[in-house]
Amino acid sequence: MNDGNREKRTDGVVGGVILITLGVIFLLEQQGLLAFAGIRNWWPLIVVAVGLAKLIGGGSGRRRRGGLWVLFVGLWLLANANHYWGLDWHNSWPIMVIGFGTMLVLGSLFGDRCGGEAVRHVE
Repeated sequence: MNDGNREKRTDGVVGGVILITLGVIFLLEQQGLLAFAGIRNWWPLIVVAVGLAKLIGGGSGRRRRGGLWVLFVGLWLLANANHYWGLDWHNSWPIMVIGFGTMLVLGSLFGDRCGGEAVRHVE
């Protein structure tokens, strides 16, 4: 297995386990079986931390771009959960459209070179 496939598989497993864990915590909290003070407002910090880890952790340009996207989504979730700048789930969705478009443009312009490393194709 090459490094790219191993990196993708590891990201998928880690991301999946995080989502499953968050889902279980939220379900238990919704049912009144688990009470965390402030979890409704601060859970997006977990998403922010994952994005920062991917962004700082190095790896391919695609991985860094993915980390930037996860960081962006985490900050958007945090702003909505805490109503920063008057944002909520109903009025902030255009920000996600802008962010997704920005990521598409970055991917098209820089491809796997995002972050400074050049990609060489050996023929």
